[in-house]
Amino acid sequence: VFGAEDAAHTLITGGDENARHAFLHTIISDIISSYHADDAEIWLLDYEKTAFARYLNDKTAHIRFISLENAMEFTESFIGFLHKFFSRREYVCGNRNAADLKEYREKYGTRSMPRVFLVVNGFETMTRSFTGNIVLRNLLEHALTEFSKYGLSCIFASKTADSLLGFTESGREQIDHRIAMMNTVEEIQNTLSLYDFDEDK
Repeated sequence: VFGAEDAAHTLITGGDENARHAFLHTIISDIISSYHADDAEIWLLDYEKTAFARYLNDKTAHIRFISLENAMEFTESFIGFLHKFFSRREYVCGNRNAADLKEYREKYGTRSMPRVFLVVNGFETMTRSFTGNIVLRNLLEHALTEFSKYGLSCIFASKTADSLLGFTESGREQIDHRIAMMNTVEEIQNTLSLYDFDEDK
């Protein structure tokens, strides 16, 4: 799920808070042990302010960004930053006749442009910002759709699959790796389903 060059985006739901956090720490540790710091960056957003604080004092070279903010204004600012960052990558790749990150690295070396793993804890808080803000939702969906080929891999963790309610069907299709931890049958079904998600509940 996380190792492929063109890895898609992932949603993790269910379990108690400690179980989700432990799983996220395992993923982060695996990225750090599997990639050189010039080959993969990790960006951490912790809307719950409970999972990633430990990395503020124990930050490896892989971890380039940590936020414990959860205000809507931060989400708007971050998604804007995300777009600028990857639009720049798109420009650099196009300027050097590379269609994507894979082709760019084949020409200029594996460590010429790192992949970016964006790990978001409390994803439901992030997507709550989409209420009444279709522009913001569209910006994130565009990032998920267009920027994976330039090295963006998102890992979203949420208590429930309600974090997907603000997405269009096309947006949900971009998050096509689903991991359902212990939860109700309904929540597990909602997490694993790409299409039959109950938006009216």
